Amino acid sequence: MKNSNNDIAYLISQQITNAPAIWQLCGVDDPYYQMNIMLHEQIEHQGLKHEFIEVSGGHEWNVWDPAIKQVLQSIEQA
Repeated sequence: MKNSNNDIAYLISQQITNAPAIWQLCGVDDPYYQMNIMLHEQIEHQGLKHEFIEVSGGHEWNVWDPAIKQVLQSIEQA
């Protein structure tokens, strides 16, 4: 629902610059790729800490599995 706690664009618009960093990854063949680009731009516009990574592949596990490993490694190093 728009402008609710289920609307990620709304939640980002409510954040301040000291919010936790956001890690975003999307496959370039993902049907939601353009939506991810728009979200990336909104996060940057809001001035939040953010990393956006584009990888080959679509909306599928062969993209998500390595991404999950990357997230877990970055948490371990923090």
